[in-house]
Amino acid sequence: MDVAYHGFSLAILATIGYAEYRSFNIVSLLLASLVFFLSVISQILQEVRDYETDRRVVRTTAILLGKKKSLILCLAFFTSAIMITIILLFYGTIPFEILLLSPLAYFIMVPIIQAIRNVEHESMLRKIRERRLIMIAALIVTLILARK
Repeated sequence: MDVAYHGFSLAILATIGYAEYRSFNIVSLLLASLVFFLSVISQILQEVRDYETDRRVVRTTAILLGKKKSLILCLAFFTSAIMITIILLFYGTIPFEILLLSPLAYFIMVPIIQAIRNVEHESMLRKIRERRLIMIAALIVTLILARK
């Protein structure tokens, strides 16, 4: 329930925001799916980070699945998010300048894969969080420059 709540709450808000300016169509569903996957990835990574403290108190997705399966799920969601982004490029919803950032996906996926191989290695999760912030900043700058 925790992952569904975090994913759907932001996806619904994104859909409402999109529907305010455009008609409800396949693009709105794709955008909602993209927001859902990105929100869920963030939530699962937080749960993996807090695994030891939450294990005694709360039942989260990471605790039910375990660290390794949770990270594999993150990787699957990240791959799905990339595919949806490519589809949105063809619909013209996202500017093609975003393709310049596609190599940054490598810097997020590699630490996830390394953490899957060695789940107890906490520095991998720290790398994921740091690189995610860099990727978000680069995305914002690219979107701002693409609109000018």
